Amino acid sequence: MTHNQDNSSSGTTHATGDLHDAWHRFPGRAWPGEAEAADLALLGWIGPLAVSAQEELHRRLGEARPGARPLDRSPALLALPSARFLAMVKPVLVEELRAAREAREAEGPDGIDGPEAGVRGFERFTASLRDPETAVALLRKYPALTRELAAECDRWTAFRLEFVTRLVDDLPLLREELSVRAASAADVEAVDFGAGDAHNGGRAVAVVSFRGGLKVVYKPRSLACDAAFAGFVDWLGDQGLTHRLRPTRVLDRGTHGWSAHYAPAPCPDQDALRRFYWRQGAFLAVFHLLRGYDMHFQNQVAAGEDPVYFDLEALFHAESSDPGWLDDAEDVVARRVRESVLAVGLLPHRLVRTDEHGVRATEMSGLAGGAAPGEFWAHPRTEYRDPGTDRMTPVPAFRPVGEYGNRPTVVGRRHHAEDMADDLVSGFTDCYRLLLAQRPALSRPDGPLARFSGVPVRAVLRDTFQYRAVLTESWSPALLTDPDARHTHLRSLARHDAGHAVEDSEWQQLASGDIPSFQTTPDSTAIADHHGILERDFFTRTGMDGVRDRLASFSEKDLLEQIWFVETSFATRQEGGHLCPPAPSAPGSEAAALDPDLALSAALAIGDRICDSVIRGDEGLVEWPSLCMAADRYWLLESSGMGLYRGVSGIALFLAELGRATGTDRYRVLAQDVLAALLDPDDMPEPDELAGLGIGAYDELGGVLYLLTRSGELWDAPELLRSAHRLVPAFTAAFDAPQPLDVMTGVAGAALALVALQRTDPRAQALDAVRAAGAGLADMTESGVPGFAHGLSGRAHALTAVASLTGDTALLDRAAEAREHVVGMRLTADSWCRGNAGLVMAEASSRRLVDGTDRQRPHGLDLVVAATMRGVHDDSLCHGTFGLVEALLTTAEHTGDEELSRIARAAAAGVARRVLADRVVTGVPRATWTPGLLDGAAGIGYGLLRTVAPHRVPNVLLMSTP
Repeated sequence: MTHNQDNSSSGTTHATGDLHDAWHRFPGRAWPGEAEAADLALLGWIGPLAVSAQEELHRRLGEARPGARPLDRSPALLALPSARFLAMVKPVLVEELRAAREAREAEGPDGIDGPEAGVRGFERFTASLRDPETAVALLRKYPALTRELAAECDRWTAFRLEFVTRLVDDLPLLREELSVRAASAADVEAVDFGAGDAHNGGRAVAVVSFRGGLKVVYKPRSLACDAAFAGFVDWLGDQGLTHRLRPTRVLDRGTHGWSAHYAPAPCPDQDALRRFYWRQGAFLAVFHLLRGYDMHFQNQVAAGEDPVYFDLEALFHAESSDPGWLDDAEDVVARRVRESVLAVGLLPHRLVRTDEHGVRATEMSGLAGGAAPGEFWAHPRTEYRDPGTDRMTPVPAFRPVGEYGNRPTVVGRRHHAEDMADDLVSGFTDCYRLLLAQRPALSRPDGPLARFSGVPVRAVLRDTFQYRAVLTESWSPALLTDPDARHTHLRSLARHDAGHAVEDSEWQQLASGDIPSFQTTPDSTAIADHHGILERDFFTRTGMDGVRDRLASFSEKDLLEQIWFVETSFATRQEGGHLCPPAPSAPGSEAAALDPDLALSAALAIGDRICDSVIRGDEGLVEWPSLCMAADRYWLLESSGMGLYRGVSGIALFLAELGRATGTDRYRVLAQDVLAALLDPDDMPEPDELAGLGIGAYDELGGVLYLLTRSGELWDAPELLRSAHRLVPAFTAAFDAPQPLDVMTGVAGAALALVALQRTDPRAQALDAVRAAGAGLADMTESGVPGFAHGLSGRAHALTAVASLTGDTALLDRAAEAREHVVGMRLTADSWCRGNAGLVMAEASSRRLVDGTDRQRPHGLDLVVAATMRGVHDDSLCHGTFGLVEALLTTAEHTGDEELSRIARAAAAGVARRVLADRVVTGVPRATWTPGLLDGAAGIGYGLLRTVAPHRVPNVLLMSTP
């Protein structure tokens, strides 16, 4: 394929001549469109060219179709897209405006000061643009821009002419298929060309309004896929779907098409709202089967109790044979997510970005996106400070997400999708099972899927934002003085040299001002653009093959996994950590003595689910999908990571203890696989290779160190202890740099992990590292929040552990001073991490370390007992039932109080019964199943094992050893 644009200087000269001619024909004509006042003044530079383009369209319309004449002076039809042209010229004009201001200032004062001077300077500059010689001279300075302005006018004229011709020709069919009552083009009241991106030579979606109020949507592409989808959901309704799904009515004309226009409408009552979400669940099952994606909030509308989808070209997704086109190709969890219902784009999923502008989250999903309070588009657009003055300056600005009509209302009140999760899951389950029951019919070569054979579908290769960003940056003044410079920039996304057909097409489409688009068909491995096939074996397999494989994978087990993805997506709607499900998990009548067999059965149930949900990757990689936090605020479904808190180290620790408790190889082997994936004993990383990993007890380094220590002891595996010692220099090196001081992520946690190693397998190097950690904590004992995980209580306990191990009396005194600052404090939280359970645990353990004969009850114990008896909102180690249970068990070990042990075991019995009733109440939003240790299922299983055998299973919240 060759580039069909004229890159020569003669092409630029021709374009400049066109504008010069236009200026003399239409001298001083303003921009014929709508925009802000300052922008209109800037667009005045190319007003004559715009008027010339309008006249050309008027002339050609008169020649094209007699039926088009009622539209030849239509303001809507003749309006040029101000925003598109402004994006092209504004960067250049603002740069020239700045240069004019600096030249004026260099000439000295002119008697006008302050804001008025800036306004006058802007007025002088924009007035000069209306002079033909000045205007054309400026165009000659930027030949790449000149050529693109002329080409854009040509594309605009051609697209408008094509649209009118198609409208006039298709009116009889529109009357028949879409109930349009227009007798002729004279009945067109308005045309809105502002919907969507431009593709294929400036073509874009348009909404046509007819007299009487009816609207139709014009799309400059085939709607064969939309028509096939409508037939498919009608067939599904005929098979007994509880609530029929409403397809979009379309008229496919091959090269283009028309669809009915659907406006947002409220649900009449709560029952209708429930049916709306039931249908969303059913649509989710259909899109999942058909490998659909891109069902975000801009591609649907809530029309009463019916969700209506109006952009259905993104079905039958196929994977490229070139892995370079895939993001996260190496991430096994990302790959699993891409094959799950989350890939559809309908379920909640935040895009979280952290950069120099701060942290922003954007909800793009079809269910939850659109006008969420406080949410902004993830990427900035350029706005201008001091508009209408000669001090106009480009600045990045983040736009709030607008309302798109995708979320339903009842009596004017908008509802949250997460509140209707049960209805959506019900619809998904019913439709999934119906599709499963219809598998024989769907599998036939001439079955319902055959209607999609040969229909064009969209192939998405990159995020649209990437294209927009490259295109926006291409209008930088520095790139417009030389056409070759702009073309080089437009190729910046390419990974191959020129001659790669797909990438060549990408940059050619960008050079035409379009967002690149590509197509394939469900039964083809080829990829094409609007000119034709680019590469015949671009995809590894056809989209139809993928759909048939997915249909074959449908099962009750897969259904449960997909429902978990659904539930996890709703959990991400909550912001912040340590928030509660609707009701506490109070022991109540369940407060009976703990049967060890009951606890073990519950722990086994958790262990089996963890084993069943493991994802294995290349080279022995072991991972789990987990709910994780970004920026301490937003929940995301991601790989669990390395750490002990919710990562694979913590999960493996539970599995190792479960394997020892049960003698079952399955759990031990998986724990060993995790360790093998984390570290190769024969190729241990150097300290500088580990720099940047968190050293805290529950971070990457601290967590792996504790796992190696405990596993080495548990399995009598000296090679694991040797590996643990080989990590010690990384801690020593880290102590030389500024570090957090807390247990969770910092020096105190590192100290506890190193103490555990030294107690298990004493060596001089580890002892030196323990002393270094103690020295780093010694002067930081008087300030900070009181909690254990992040505060002074945890630091005091770490100092006590270091002093007890080393015999350093000075450190022991500093630890005592730190404990004095927190003794007697009462916190509003009950948890281990930030509340009374952590204070009680730290005080009881520290007293035992300092004086084994001290039996004094720790301060705040009464609050922990009361919370345990009352019940809390989850069962996790971090901030749930087992954080309280650990505090009671630790205190019972210190004081010998059997009543505390009884209360702890009774609470654990209630947890065990909940687990066996399939209620694993984790510490993440909506108590969703997540496998991690401190806030997930592994920690609940670990707590059950510890309650049964507290002298064999160490307290991981204190980083203890047996």
